[in-house]
Amino acid sequence: MGKARAVNCYTKKREFVRSYPSVVAAERDMSLAEGCIIKAAKVGGTSGGYRWKYADEDDSSSSHTDSSGIHSPVKKGMSIQEFREKHDVMIIIRKGVRALKKGELLTTAEFVHDLKLPGGTGYRDKLMLDEFEVYRGQVNANDIRWGHPDDIAELKEDRLLK
Repeated sequence: MGKARAVNCYTKKREFVRSYPSVVAAERDMSLAEGCIIKAAKVGGTSGGYRWKYADEDDSSSSHTDSSGIHSPVKKGMSIQEFREKHDVMIIIRKGVRALKKGELLTTAEFVHDLKLPGGTGYRDKLMLDEFEVYRGQVNANDIRWGHPDDIAELKEDRLLK
């Protein structure tokens, strides 16, 4: 029997999840069949909704071993898209409005808090842009609520929001 090979686990979008010292360890942790992980790792394919690569064949990053003995690739820097998603206020707001849940209304303060906008971003004017009209409704001059477009439309139709 040969030496166990470490495997790296990624999301389908190729974002690193974690590394395992062996396929057996990955199988136990992820509750997946060992054979499926092996097959996926051989071709860089997917199993259980994750991408798998053998660590010794994974040239997507360098690696190190943490205190638990798990091999983890070290990611250097960030992609331009990751940078935009972290710093571009419009991308952050657009992502935030798409995440609003049906049946839930938030105050502007709650919505902004959930967005985790970086300080000094000048977001208030951007929140009032026409493209976000379907996600917000006004109770009165000082009370704006944010919610799923269907909920906002219904409350506007019932004249509970303007």
